[in-house]
Amino acid sequence: MGSRGERLSEVESLPPNRDLAHNGGVNEDTTARGSRSIRTLAAVAALAIGAAACSGVPEPRPSQFELLDLATGATLWSLEVDTQRQPFVAGDLVVLAADDRVWAVDEDGEDAWEATIGRSLSIAYVAGETVYVVAIPDEEPAVVALDSTTGAERWRRPGFFVRASDTLAVTRDGGDHTVVDSASGDLLESFSLGRRGDVNVGPAGAVYFKNSGTLRLIDDDGEKRVIAKGLPERTKVALVTADTVVVHHASRNRTRTILGYDIATKERLWRRVTENNITMEETELGAVALIHGTSYDLDERTGELTPNGGWTATDPEAPQVAVVSEPSFSGGSVRYLTSSGGVVALDRDSNDVLWRDP
Repeated sequence: MGSRGERLSEVESLPPNRDLAHNGGVNEDTTARGSRSIRTLAAVAALAIGAAACSGVPEPRPSQFELLDLATGATLWSLEVDTQRQPFVAGDLVVLAADDRVWAVDEDGEDAWEATIGRSLSIAYVAGETVYVVAIPDEEPAVVALDSTTGAERWRRPGFFVRASDTLAVTRDGGDHTVVDSASGDLLESFSLGRRGDVNVGPAGAVYFKNSGTLRLIDDDGEKRVIAKGLPERTKVALVTADTVVVHHASRNRTRTILGYDIATKERLWRRVTENNITMEETELGAVALIHGTSYDLDERTGELTPNGGWTATDPEAPQVAVVSEPSFSGGSVRYLTSSGGVVALDRDSNDVLWRDP
């Protein structure tokens, strides 16, 4: 891995694909066998499976949850719950779901609130001050939005959860997508993406791509604008920040083209070509790109990628142990789950191990 400050040129090929076993969350395969111990990291929602859990309703089985201190790795509390559904962190609370109820537990392990909404499939996501739950009242799936502080129901809509920011949520009912205000549930826009469309959300609003080749944005006020036209099929909306949209698409020669657009001017800011797949996320320390076992700081305005350390294909102190989750960034450190069921925290710059559990 390159040292911090080393940059990749615009068309330089990125590292080849590694045989890295990882997925975007925590499920039975990524937890310790037997004990089914799932570590929940305070203020880290990236280690959760989110909407992927909505494919079925598992039978309740005991799971052991632990809340860990991000700075030290110390266990704040341990709780056994008859559920396999993934918890989420909402501010100072951990939100869990089992059968027909959703409830929040504070840092002391005490219940903060409880809501009964019908048979819940999963907690889909937590964004801003809203908890999104996919439930099955009367056998029809519905997205239920709860106040993350009190548990009070804000609104519900038929269908499934797709994505959310602090202010907007995207839901899907059949082939139709809707963009709604996260606080009120008021409809701002509805559209059909088709089989090859994509949608993402961020501080600027909801950005979606349709097969017509047009990239559109809907902001918090419901105002709509076209960002770009003439993009190829299967274009993916990778990142939405306050002023930039980053998209990428595969080419016939097995390369991937990544483009950055200015939201206000609609100008294309940069273009990068790579031979590898790439995923991106916005963290409290800026945008991060994950490219087959290596993490990079991404300057979304220029497209420059700088290796930032803190992410390896194996546990630094136990090379035989594989990483089984994408990394979670906050507070100058990065954390991930390993195939042994533990959590490892690394210094984001030096790659030094800060703590591990167990």
